[in-house]
Amino acid sequence: MADLSPEKHKLVYEHLLRKGVPILTIRCLLGLPLDGVDRLALLIGAASEYDYRLLEDESFRLRELENILGSVKDSQVGDG
Repeated sequence: MADLSPEKHKLVYEHLLRKGVPILTIRCLLGLPLDGVDRLALLIGAASEYDYRLLEDESFRLRELENILGSVKDSQVGDG
């Protein structure tokens, strides 16, 4: 499940943004490259423990991504 289609990637990204999830967390979760501000936040300890765990534990990140993808699918069924 490491590779999401562009459509699923966009759905997850938009779903998390609507829920108010920080951009850094979204980038960590989706495995996106981190920009300078993101790296600085990690270096000075401004990221959450969840962010650090997403970065350090690939299997955890993939499980979380699967759970969120399930939530996205459930919300689409509820909206439809």
